[in-house]
Amino acid sequence: MLDAARYLLSVRVGAAVGRERERGYYDPEQAFAFGLARVLDGVEAFLERKNMAP
Repeated sequence: MLDAARYLLSVRVGAAVGRERERGYYDPEQAFAFGLARVLDGVEAFLERKNMAP
């Protein structure tokens, strides 16, 4: 669905998740927790940079 030349990392991650899900290792709760943690990491980094701005 994505242009692989433009979104190489996203395409690779999506393919890896698909392979793991087919193997039966996919845990939606773990995937949600991991994704939420990464979003919160990004919010934290944003707020830290914002607080450092003059």
